[in-house]
Amino acid sequence: MKLFLNIVFLLMAAASQAEMLKIAELDRDGVRWLVVSADQLNPLYGIDVEMTFSSDRLEIVTAGSGQEAAPVVPGELFGDGTFTIVNRADIRAGKIRYAASVLNPAPEISGSGVLFSIPFRAKGKDAGEFAIVKAEAGTRDGIKRTLPGAAVVKVLPPQSLPSSAAKNTGYALPAEIAVAAQSNDLPVWLLVVLAAVLFVLILLAAVLLRRIRQLEQQQG
Repeated sequence: MKLFLNIVFLLMAAASQAEMLKIAELDRDGVRWLVVSADQLNPLYGIDVEMTFSSDRLEIVTAGSGQEAAPVVPGELFGDGTFTIVNRADIRAGKIRYAASVLNPAPEISGSGVLFSIPFRAKGKDAGEFAIVKAEAGTRDGIKRTLPGAAVVKVLPPQSLPSSAAKNTGYALPAEIAVAAQSNDLPVWLLVVLAAVLFVLILLAAVLLRRIRQLEQQQG
């Protein structure tokens, strides 16, 4: 039992330090915003993310036009001092790449927050798909690591309608974007605790059943 508790403690400690990416959705002004946020990031200096989307069902809402339009809106984690290395989309192939870095002498980034957002509009009534296929982080010293990806997201057509302001001035980043990034998913550490509790209950049930059988044999 002591060994089991030690293992559970180590799993909880590892889970509490595990960095991960999450995708939340926000429906505003006829646009479905996909908000990509990070949890418990270890120190990094830059990111390079490759994504795919259903180009036959979804279109990116951008301020520009054509292949050179910037599809990704940077989030709060990198702040105003971010240097954008790549921010482009291949509309026909349904591919997006976003790479950014902070600039010297700024400190490395860590913690949790919004990495970036992408606004989509549906071409029809069917849902499309969005996925992060590759995500890398780099430190100030140039050491790279892979960030755990998020699950594929089904992007539903927006239920909201474009406001007059959106039609006249364009689609601005919603103020609720940071709030939307707070996923309703259970934290990893809580899942580990629940799994450990379930394992203990199963173990106790097995011990109790064995004891009952021993008593029955003694009485028989």
